Amino acid sequence: MGRGSSLYDTGMKTLILTVVLPALLFTTSCGVNTETDTSADRPESQVSQESQEPKESEEPEEREEREESEESEESEEREEREEREEPAEPKQKAPDSSDSISFSTDQLVCPESPVPSRELTLVNFSNLPDEEVINCFNFAVKNINPWEKDVMMVMYPVGPLLLPPGEVENNDTSFRGPGFTPVVSVEERNSMASSVEQFLSPVCGPETAAFTSTEVSRFAELGGGQQSQQSFAPEGECAKKRLVVLSIDPDRAKPSEELVTTFFHEIFHAIQKPDPDQCTYSASQEDSFWIHEAGATYFALETLAELGEISSQSVWDKQMRFLSDRLEEGTIDRKLGDPAIAEKGAVALHLLAQRGELPVASLLDGSLFQGCNDSDAFSFENMERAKTYWSNYGETKGQIVFTAEALA
Repeated sequence: MGRGSSLYDTGMKTLILTVVLPALLFTTSCGVNTETDTSADRPESQVSQESQEPKESEEPEEREEREESEESEESEEREEREEREEPAEPKQKAPDSSDSISFSTDQLVCPESPVPSRELTLVNFSNLPDEEVINCFNFAVKNINPWEKDVMMVMYPVGPLLLPPGEVENNDTSFRGPGFTPVVSVEERNSMASSVEQFLSPVCGPETAAFTSTEVSRFAELGGGQQSQQSFAPEGECAKKRLVVLSIDPDRAKPSEELVTTFFHEIFHAIQKPDPDQCTYSASQEDSFWIHEAGATYFALETLAELGEISSQSVWDKQMRFLSDRLEEGTIDRKLGDPAIAEKGAVALHLLAQRGELPVASLLDGSLFQGCNDSDAFSFENMERAKTYWSNYGETKGQIVFTAEALA
C-alpha cells in the first residue's frame, strides 16, 4: 500500500489543466466499437470542411453570386490589412509551456494499446465503464517489459465528504483515509469480498485471502476514501499478486487530471518491489520511502503528458508552480516527507533527471525499481542533493527551471 499522503489526501487538489485531449474512442477486447460517424467523432479539420461546403439545395446562380460576394469581402479585408501593415493572425496558436490538459468528456480518453501478457482483473462498481478503465490500464503498462504482475483493481463509489473532514469513524481496518458517505450496497460488498478472495487464495493462501477480502469490503462499507496498492509476499508467485483499490467520490466521478494521475500512480506501485523497507532503493530506508512514492508520481505525470500529447515540460511547469504556491502558503514544507511526499519527491527526481543522474527510460519502464540498493541514481550524494535543492527553481521566459546552484 502506498503509505504517503498525496495532496488529495490532505484536501489540496492538484491544479486542473486546460488543453483538450484528443477525441479518441475506446476500443478494447471487452468493449464495443462504435461505427456512428458524428461530428464529435471526426477530426476537427473534416468537420470544418463539411460546414463550409455549399448546400446541394442552392441554385447555381445563387451559389455563384454568394461565392463572388465572399471573394470580394476577402479581397477588401486583405487590402485593408496591407494598408495597415498588420499581419494576418495565425489560425492556430503553437503550444508552449503553458499548455495543459483537461477532460472535456465524461470518458477516460485513452487510445487502444497492446494487451499485456497478464491482463487486469477489474472489480468495478463505479460509473466509469469497464472498457475505459481497462484501456487506460493497458496504455499505462504498454512500455513495461516484461509485465509479470497479476493486478486486481477494485473501484467503488462513495458519497459526499463527511464534514468536518477527518479519518473514517469506527475504522477497524488497516486502511486509512478520509470519511465519506457510504453508498456501496451489501450485494456489492459481498461481490467485492468474494472476488478478492478468489484472486488471492490459490497462491497467497486462504488466510491472507480471507483477511484482505474482509478488510476491503469493510472499508467500503464505512465509506472510506482511499487510493492504495497492496502486495502480499516478498517473493514467489504471491509476490506477483497486486491489489489496487480506488474509491470514487463525487468530485472524482468524472475524469480529471487528479483522477488519472492517481490511477497511473497506483498502477506503477504494482510494478515496484513488494517491500522497499526490506530491500531498499538507496542506502537509507527513509530515502527509499520517498523514492517509492516519488517514482510512482513521476511515472504518472510523464504518462499524463504522453496521453495529452503535450510536452512533459508543460506538466512539470504546472506541478512545480503548484508546489511553490503551497510552499509560500506554508501548507507544505521543504522536507521530502508528508504532506505531499509523492509530489515533492517527484520534483526531486526531476532535478536528478535534469542533472543527467537519473536514467529516465529505466524509471518509465519500471526496471529502476526492481533492484536492491544497486542504482547509482540513488547514491548518498544524489539523495543529499535532491533533498537540499529540489525546491530551488523559478520562472524564466515562461518556463520553470532549476537554479544554476541546483544544477551545478
